[in-house]
Amino acid sequence: MAPLRLGTIFPALPQPEQTKRPRVYIVGYPGRRELSFSFHDNEVLDHEVPIAGKPKCERVVRLHYCAPTEGGSSSSPVFDETGWTVIALRHSGGQRDMPQLNGVAGIYAANEGLAMGSLLVAARAALAARPAEPPTPRANRARWQSPGSGGRWTGG
Repeated sequence: MAPLRLGTIFPALPQPEQTKRPRVYIVGYPGRRELSFSFHDNEVLDHEVPIAGKPKCERVVRLHYCAPTEGGSSSSPVFDETGWTVIALRHSGGQRDMPQLNGVAGIYAANEGLAMGSLLVAARAALAARPAEPPTPRANRARWQSPGSGGRWTGG
């Protein structure tokens, strides 16, 4: 068994005249129930990848997509369609009034994922910023004293 591949590259969005959109797949345990797969009606709507995108929050890149998911699916991996690479983690979803991305006015029905690249950068920064922890002291250990010294347990 191999670990999941994490991706930092989002699928390219189509030009306005194109109708075929990239797809994503979500796998999770909604509400801690049985394993669930989302394979239908799962198109990428938009994302905030730098250069073309305009992230609302610095260093947080969001992905909006259609997919039939249920409450309790947060943190489920969002896979791209080409290499089954995890490109995002589901953050919120099922909202019919999700504000559109990249400064576009209006709302739409969408799920939202946070890009793995953003999450990895945030995790590395948090680890680098935490203070060094002192070494853990060795636990006091109980020792058996030989019968010549009274035959008793000492310490811990």
